Amino acid sequence: MEVAENQEILRAHFPECMRHLKAEFDSVVPRGTKGVFDQYRPIADFCKVTAVTVSRWFREGDSNPIGDTWIKMICYLDLIGYKVIELENMGKTFRHIAEIVGYGLMTGEQVLVELDYSQSSRLKMILTGEIGISDGRSQKMYDIWKARHAELDVVKAKMQERYRKHTIRPAVVPIASSAPLVLARAMPSREQALVSIMEGITSLLDEAVGDQADPRVLIGLNPATKKAILHFSARLSAISSKLIVPGNG
Repeated sequence: MEVAENQEILRAHFPECMRHLKAEFDSVVPRGTKGVFDQYRPIADFCKVTAVTVSRWFREGDSNPIGDTWIKMICYLDLIGYKVIELENMGKTFRHIAEIVGYGLMTGEQVLVELDYSQSSRLKMILTGEIGISDGRSQKMYDIWKARHAELDVVKAKMQERYRKHTIRPAVVPIASSAPLVLARAMPSREQALVSIMEGITSLLDEAVGDQADPRVLIGLNPATKKAILHFSARLSAISSKLIVPGNG
């Protein structure tokens, strides 16, 4: 799905936008196939969560983002072309505050401290109109935006350049034959689970030791963690050696 500048993909409430985005992902890289987590990484990077967490959001009936992460996700959807009704219905100042949090200039807790609130869970309710706000606090929200609007404009421009062209495309180069896709769709549930787990482990390892596996980081790992990684690596090496034997590909 290539998103042109200012193109509107869908105008709907947040849950429906999420379902639509999930369907777009699934149509290109079916769940349980290689590359699923790579598709989620732009969202994970923007929302400051893991690809595994994003995967949970897309599971039917599973948990949705909450708090600051919910605000970040509606801003991300808006960024790539969705018109999220919850964001569209916010007053101008409220939307500015949502974007300040969504684009990472402040946390929701920092905003609420400046508004003299004590419960960080209230920000979403304030922004969506579930909780009323006094004129004094409304003025403070405007002042927060006024002090940061120039920085917000710069950050939004950078994010638009980075994420606006986020297309939903296969994360792996397709082989000439269409057979792999057919096989992937017919993958047994146990193999699907295995692929998902392996993708999750890869993501967690990347977060724990980094893509370059810095020796200084590795040395500092807990002994039990080192032992588990070594055992896992040895087991995978034994299986991999059999997979690359001619006739097993």
